[in-house]
Amino acid sequence: MSLKKAQESLKDICFNESFSNDDPFIKSQSPIKQSIYRHLVFDNIHAVICAAMPLTEKHYGEDKFKELVQNFVYNIKIQSPYYRDIPKEFLSFISFKGILNDLSHDELTEFDMAFWSDATNIPTHNSDAQLLDAKLYLNPVISLNKYDYPIHKVDNETILEEIKPNVTFRLLYRNLEQNTIHKVLLNEVSYKFLRHAMCDKDLNFSMILDKLMDEFKTVDQEKIATQAVGFLKELIDKKIVLSLL
Repeated sequence: MSLKKAQESLKDICFNESFSNDDPFIKSQSPIKQSIYRHLVFDNIHAVICAAMPLTEKHYGEDKFKELVQNFVYNIKIQSPYYRDIPKEFLSFISFKGILNDLSHDELTEFDMAFWSDATNIPTHNSDAQLLDAKLYLNPVISLNKYDYPIHKVDNETILEEIKPNVTFRLLYRNLEQNTIHKVLLNEVSYKFLRHAMCDKDLNFSMILDKLMDEFKTVDQEKIATQAVGFLKELIDKKIVLSLL
């Protein structure tokens, strides 16, 4: 059997028939080789999941995390033909609780973002556009999230039990020029500003500002406007807003 054929069979074992003993390629091999092939497939799956969420693995416990991966592999038919999609399927199968739920989602988003498509045919920035009338053309490789825990405080040495719930607004984006992924903490005003811009691309800056004023009626309106203008400038500087239309 050629190397190409063997690789195709291994992929079928993983993605189509899981670890079934009925696979003709596996059945044609000796018990020792069968075991080796299965270990190879599992090790590859385990490696890509750990690469996608290393902090989650660390804080859940490496041995316990490996058991989760084994449970996933042996109890679900993997849908995607691409290894890069396996962590997403894993997280759909496994439900973490508390801070690990937020942390695993954030790590997976960062991992997955590396494969998102870049912007094409970016509209030319209209230098004559009046700020209030301008629409925002956003970087397509962004993810806006609201978490129950301040996951930005978590590293390898963190004791998770010491992290108390605290609503956190977090933006992940990829700088398309440098091809680097960045994380930004937001306050509630900035979060809602960006959420409006992402949900309705027909809104101009003035319309977004009106929505913010309505949502934060008890806050000084001039303060909201000043903060929104400053945040927009930051979005432009960070290449999150690619152009004003």
